[in-house]
Amino acid sequence: MQKMLKCSFVISSLYTSLVMSEFCTDPLGIEDGTIPDEQLSASSEWHLRSGAHRGRLNNIANEYGYGAWSSLTSDQYQWIQVNLGKLQEVCGVITQGRIGHYQWVTSYEILYSVDGNLFQPIRNSDCQVTNFVGNSDMDTAVTNIFCEPVFAQFVRIHPTNWYRHISLRFEVLGSSAGPVRHSAYYKSFRYNPQCSVTTKNSTRSCIRCAVACMRALECKYFKYDGECHFYSRSNNGKFDAFQFG
Repeated sequence: MQKMLKCSFVISSLYTSLVMSEFCTDPLGIEDGTIPDEQLSASSEWHLRSGAHRGRLNNIANEYGYGAWSSLTSDQYQWIQVNLGKLQEVCGVITQGRIGHYQWVTSYEILYSVDGNLFQPIRNSDCQVTNFVGNSDMDTAVTNIFCEPVFAQFVRIHPTNWYRHISLRFEVLGSSAGPVRHSAYYKSFRYNPQCSVTTKNSTRSCIRCAVACMRALECKYFKYDGECHFYSRSNNGKFDAFQFG
């Protein structure tokens, strides 16, 4: 008898009435450095060492700079954006605050563009501009998935509220180019690298279970063992992001 494939994910935060492609959840290259520094820009920066290039998800302070992008001033005119390099299907973002400092963005709007000139805001199902719920501490990664995917080359985060000072790290989620992969991935907080696990050859049913969990506001964690099991909190509180495809 073939051994039953098991998989699990933890989703830090979801605020959606989700209508999305099942495979539109790939990180698009900010965290892992695939997108070069020159394709990250911002309205302002507190210091050269806290420019937009420091705003990568899970970045930490080191000899090259501070552990987040920080704006020069904290007002309603600040933003950070990424040029994805080409038109891509974009479905959501992950954000964090500034590690080592009590600074984070508590809510924000997202704007997108195909040419870097004309930007449109992400809207909800009532056609109102969506004000996404952001972070409540400096290190927890919060994931927001759009009601519907958009096609964009430029994605801009516009903070609308913040704690102490506008500082953040982020990743953009979407559908990466190339053939659909068949793997499942979940990773731990930066301080728990031993929790990083990759499970290959996940089944479509497992992926459907992940999507169903994303659609349920109360679902923070799930397991698939032939049936889909939802949980309202993570099994050990260590996981913060997800990828499958």
